[in-house]
Amino acid sequence: MKKVILLENEYNIIKDDENVFDIEIVNSLATDYFKPYDYIFGDYSYGKLRLKGFYNDSNNKSNKINKLSYLDEYLKNYCSYGCKYFLIEKVKKWWFFVEKNCRCGKMIVWRIRRLFMDDEKKIMSIVLEDGSIDEVEVLLSFKFTDTNTEYMIYTKNETDDSGNVTIYVASVDRADGGDPRLGSVDSEEEWTRIKNVLKELSKPIE
Repeated sequence: MKKVILLENEYNIIKDDENVFDIEIVNSLATDYFKPYDYIFGDYSYGKLRLKGFYNDSNNKSNKINKLSYLDEYLKNYCSYGCKYFLIEKVKKWWFFVEKNCRCGKMIVWRIRRLFMDDEKKIMSIVLEDGSIDEVEVLLSFKFTDTNTEYMIYTKNETDDSGNVTIYVASVDRADGGDPRLGSVDSEEEWTRIKNVLKELSKPIE
């Protein structure tokens, strides 16, 4: 799937009718107004490119006309008949600050993959404080129900001289309703509980 950079975000081109998407033209029209939207739709009606933003249907704060499920109706009622159009989808970025990591052997990583992953790897883009992007593989996410705290375990597939794989543990903050933020695990009590989870996962399969 083709990707483009627009408004300091990465987008996947979902639909491009007869290759009408032109990054230079779109850049000239796209303003910060479109940054919050999950999708940007563009149609050539009456010889001019028009842009409209859409949110995911799961966004409860948006109106019906701004949700992606409204796109077909928008095409029918507000675009010229048979117009060429494109649709791009914003790639979600995750911010994180990791201060500690947990180094575990291959068996633990394999065990996590076996129990919680399907055949396809889950790749996540993480935006660091300096603006650089890390592509990491998500191994597991879980929540302690008593504290309602969510955690994510991921790896960059780094290995040491002994073949051990480094995995990273981060807390997940969804409080603001936007993109989740990954934070550090600070308390020893949290680390003890997380390490107990890892120990359970590393037990031999009977």
